[in-house]
Order: sequence, then C-alpha cells, then structure tokens
Amino acid sequence: INAEYMGEVADLQKQLAGRQHGRLRGCLMALFGPEWRLPTAILAFLLVVIWVLAFVDVFLPEEQRLRRHGLRPRAPAGLVGLASGPFLHVGIPHVLLNSLCLVTAGGYLLSSRGAVMFAVVSLWAMVVGGLVLWLVGPDSEHGQCGLNLVLFAQIAFIVIGSLFEQPLKVRSIGGALGVAALFAIVLVALYSDNPNVSWLGHVCGVGAGILAGLLWGGY
Repeated sequence: INAEYMGEVADLQKQLAGRQHGRLRGCLMALFGPEWRLPTAILAFLLVVIWVLAFVDVFLPEEQRLRRHGLRPRAPAGLVGLASGPFLHVGIPHVLLNSLCLVTAGGYLLSSRGAVMFAVVSLWAMVVGGLVLWLVGPDSEHGQCGLNLVLFAQIAFIVIGSLFEQPLKVRSIGGALGVAALFAIVLVALYSDNPNVSWLGHVCGVGAGILAGLLWGGY
C-alpha cells in the first residue's frame, strides 16, 4: 500500500510540475512570442551577471570593491568603465531596482524589436552615452556604476522608435509612454533626495537612446 501511495504522490507531483511549467511557458510566450527562449535567456544571463557581481562586491573590503572599476570621468584608466560600469552596482537596493527596470524596459524592447536591436541599442548606449558621461560627468569616489544609463537609453529608444512604426500604432505609443512614465515615477520617488545618483548619467542615457531611435527607429 505504501508503494502504491508513494507512486500516486509522485505522479501527482509530476502533473503539478508539468502544469506550472506550462503556465510559465505560456507567460513567456505571451510576452516574447513563439521565439521566447532567446529573450528569456538574454535577460536571465544579464540578471545572473549583475547579481553575482553585486554579491561578490558586498563581501569585499572597502578598498577592493568592484565598484572602483566603474566609469571615471576624464581619467584614461577610467575608460574601462565603459564596459564594466553598467554591470557594477552600489549595494543590493541599487541592483534590485535596476533588475526590475531591466525586466521591464529590456523585456519590452526584446519583445517589440528583437534581440539584435536590443544588443545594438544597449552597446550604443554604453559607448556613446558612456563617452559623453566620461567627458562631462562629475568626479566620483567609486566611479559611475549601474545599468541606469543603458536602461534610460532603451526607454528613449522605445518611445522614439514607436513613432516610426508604419502604420502608426496607438497601442505601441501608449505602451512606450507607459514604460517611460513608470521609470520616471520610480526615479523621482526613490532617488530624488539621493546625492549619490548621477542625474547626468540618466540624461546621457536618454540622449543616446533618442539618437539611436532617430537612426534605427524605422528598422
């Protein structure tokens, strides 16, 4: 009897696991379409990278923190931060907020424009927006860190790119503005009194995203 009972329990667990997997797969397909695996893998990979680095940074001595490798304005050695800065964060709350924003903005960009355009806009923001920030940004103890610049470039591109869709779709424009409004509310609510937030970094991201939208919004 025990063997039969355990067998029934195992079968029930398999059925429940199958249903949960099916629901998760259905949600991902609804968000990204039939080709949901690549966008999901991209977001998952980026989230794993920034969270691993954040946890490692927490346990390092202050003088060895990874955030030292962020973008350092006008310092030749600080140019390495063009590549490393977006993946480094100042504390767990910082990486948590940017993770939520990455899923929102990055997920929307992946679902609406695909993985190639997601990569193009992100790299463009890191290089162009990062160089502008390197030239005019304020000095910082730990350098400019965080995905904020890239995320705001993605938002700006989403908004500008929606204006190039033919025929013009009210739903796309509304969705793009909704994402932008959500980011603006979060930014003002959480960061308005934080002296460590680089508003110029956000502005550089928006500028890079607008330019990217003008260049590639029609593709």
